[in-house]
Amino acid sequence: MAQGALTYRDKVSQLISWGHWFCLGNIVVSLLISMRYLTIAHWPDTHLGQVYMFISWLGQFSFLPFVVFLLSLFPLSFLLPSNRTMRFLGAIIATVGISALAIDTQIFARFYVHLNPMLWQLLIDKENNRRGTDFNLMFILVPVIFFMELLLARLCWVSLRRLEQRKIGKPIAIVFLACFFLTHVIHVWADATVYRPITAQKINYPLFYPMTARSLLNSYGLIDIKRLREKSKQAGLHNGNPLNYPERPLQYKNQNGTPYNLLIIMAEGVRSDSLNSKLMPNTWNFADQSLRFTHHFSGSNNHTLGVYSLFYGLPTSYWKSIQGAHISPVMMDALRQRNYRTALFSSNGFHDQQLKDTVWAHVSQETFNPGITSNTKLDDQTIVENWQQWQQQHSANAPWFNYIDLNGVVNLDGPSQIAPKSLNDRQQWLPIYQHAVEQVDKKIQIILEQLRQDKQLSHTIVIITSDHGQEFADMGSDHWGYGNNFSRFQTQVPLVIYWPNKEPEVINQDTSHLDISATIDTHLLGIRNRSSDYTTGRDLFKPSRKWILIGDSDEQAIYQKNQITLLTSDGNYEMRNRNYRRVHIKANMPIILQVLNELRRFYRDDS
Repeated sequence: MAQGALTYRDKVSQLISWGHWFCLGNIVVSLLISMRYLTIAHWPDTHLGQVYMFISWLGQFSFLPFVVFLLSLFPLSFLLPSNRTMRFLGAIIATVGISALAIDTQIFARFYVHLNPMLWQLLIDKENNRRGTDFNLMFILVPVIFFMELLLARLCWVSLRRLEQRKIGKPIAIVFLACFFLTHVIHVWADATVYRPITAQKINYPLFYPMTARSLLNSYGLIDIKRLREKSKQAGLHNGNPLNYPERPLQYKNQNGTPYNLLIIMAEGVRSDSLNSKLMPNTWNFADQSLRFTHHFSGSNNHTLGVYSLFYGLPTSYWKSIQGAHISPVMMDALRQRNYRTALFSSNGFHDQQLKDTVWAHVSQETFNPGITSNTKLDDQTIVENWQQWQQQHSANAPWFNYIDLNGVVNLDGPSQIAPKSLNDRQQWLPIYQHAVEQVDKKIQIILEQLRQDKQLSHTIVIITSDHGQEFADMGSDHWGYGNNFSRFQTQVPLVIYWPNKEPEVINQDTSHLDISATIDTHLLGIRNRSSDYTTGRDLFKPSRKWILIGDSDEQAIYQKNQITLLTSDGNYEMRNRNYRRVHIKANMPIILQVLNELRRFYRDDS
């Protein structure tokens, strides 16, 4: 029957049939391009993980082209029953999808992340694209892809009757459909049994959201959530975990004599501008004998990730993987390798299980607040006295590491008579906060005086800092406390380092908590490796940073000299000035590319 004599129903039927074969052709193209993910992603060490990787690859890249067909060409077949028009539109739609996939493979190969709105905006910005990347070469292929799609569309149309006669469409569709369902069913099982060679693969492919059903299974009594969490804790660094930290095995220098002791005093919630001669006179005087860093930032705006950033020297983007695998920081491993006697003191009673599973993963229970049997929260004075008792019992012949966490400032310790009458009155809150800072300064003075009396200060490195700052509507906004933005009021903290035989100095360049572990591991613990093998931090004795990174588990803020680039959780970015107010300026593409590298560098398997 001639094409012109076909009824509307026949035309639509032919176009839908053509659309299916055109979709199958693009599935094959997608599978060929997406094979690159299999070579880039971490290859599982178990046979089941490898089989799942192959099944999920078939399921995902057959599902994506089919969804595009279902949402575009299928309804258009009813609206535009013209084979020429549909072939042209189909080629355009397929070109967009295939081009995006090709670009995503390039991005994944370089940064181990997938294409998102922020990256797309940067890629299409002519100035940034010209200065910072060679991705424009990928766009040259777009006309070639479009020409090939036109040929594929025509080939499917002229061969439609022969393809239908072979009856191979249904078996192929069944295979792809089976792979799609197996992908999600197997992942439900893997998630419920904490089988990491499979669950770790969800970052491999774009738009890949495998199904989980822990809550549903738990509601029917098929799994025990508490037991699962315990199993996850015991799993440790599983073969399926893609984290490669440190990147290379650690090597140590030979050390002669007894190394310096190490004392870290973490005064929670003390913001940078609190370190002055009025509020913290004792710490201020001690800073005159030490290295004082005036533009120092925590790695985050909350306690858990602030402590994490100091010990690991890694951006917070690695936190979930570190936590899931219960990997201890290189600094703690090196202290153990150097036979440091460790004791940890905290007035919050070490109730943060997340830190126990990570920073303190390989520390014995007796190390936490030694000599105190109660697990309840304590005050700073009790903790300082407890530390003094430990010092008296400790042998001076062996090096020691002490961590003292004081949380009086966060708890706003102070007399009840100055309690605020209004919850939103900055002028009433500030005196309470300042009083708490004064009290913690007195506790720090007791610690320093004890070291002097015991004649240990001359061979002890003392680090005084904080986990995060505190904001009291400083910018005229309604932001209070911490953990709700990355302004300097919540992230800039004091840093004083007393290092025996080093001349006192005031350092005004931007520095970060991420730099502390790099400095300690290199200069105290004698790790031979380049610090880049285990941290993104830099040597504090040679501060030369163009940017620092602050974040939480979802977002990151890039601090530069005069601006802040906020990478938001939805894949976009915002530009802000140092006062954290939004500004309309262009992002620095080369810096963002460097940051993206650092955010995923320890996920790469370069072995």
